[in-house]
Amino acid sequence: MMANQAQQQLMSLMMQERGPFPQTANVVELVFHPKGYRPFLVNWEDVASFLLRRLHRDHQARPDPGLASLLKRLGELADVEALLHQEPPGDRSEPMLALDIDLAGQRLRSFSTLASFGTALDVVMEELRIEHYFPADDATRRWFRKQIQ
Repeated sequence: MMANQAQQQLMSLMMQERGPFPQTANVVELVFHPKGYRPFLVNWEDVASFLLRRLHRDHQARPDPGLASLLKRLGELADVEALLHQEPPGDRSEPMLALDIDLAGQRLRSFSTLASFGTALDVVMEELRIEHYFPADDATRRWFRKQIQ
């Protein structure tokens, strides 16, 4: 729902290449939208499948009308059933999400980790998740150091 300065700058570079993103405050919706992140994600099906499995687990654990609404919107943007049943890539484990981005002809490879407060006593803190992205290779690390300042 929120993005730091580096993410905002990356989004700005994407919009310079393809035009404005759709109006949404949800990054997951941008991943699924054909005018959002989707055209930049080389491994979009893997990313979309991973995110859907996570969202469905969350919704099963704690049904929420907002999450149900998001899942419905994603269903309008992609074949959710097919993505949910897609097998994860054999070389990647479920706890990490690999992103392969093609931006202005440059292949950027990164992986993400997700931090949450699993034993929090406060509902707001329990639902807080912080996702961190890290360069997966030296070329990506150099690109980000040069572009994102």
